[in-house]
Amino acid sequence: TMFPLCYVGMNADKWREFLGLSIGNPVPYLLRDLHEMETQAQSVEFCEYWYADQRFLTKKVFEFGFEHFDSIERGKDSSGLPLKRVDRSNWQWDRERSYVDCHMLKKSCTDESFKKTYDLVTHVLSGNQSWMLEYQRKFKALLAGQSLE
Repeated sequence: TMFPLCYVGMNADKWREFLGLSIGNPVPYLLRDLHEMETQAQSVEFCEYWYADQRFLTKKVFEFGFEHFDSIERGKDSSGLPLKRVDRSNWQWDRERSYVDCHMLKKSCTDESFKKTYDLVTHVLSGNQSWMLEYQRKFKALLAGQSLE
């Protein structure tokens, strides 16, 4: 059994408790956990690197205690995808419906994929999501080897 990150939701305080993060700078704790995944993530074996995050999360779930989690069976649509999901295999969504999760588009940093993602996020989440535009700008700059100054 593995738990994909996209199926696990908690508020920020519960995530901190779950991951063993103290309030303040999370970087040392994140580096600790990333180091644990590093070997798997750098493997040339597909199943080793593809599931590195799921293995990490599953290990944490069992360490924390599976009994502390609620499980919800959402069901599946006619194509076998979980209900209330926007999926990259058929990126369609309706402004009148609510959604629980999204299987992100590949190459999400491209302008076309980013626009589709941004449109969905601004529909689902209330408030100003302009931070995403700045995030994309900085991400693309880093990919191009540019400084963020």
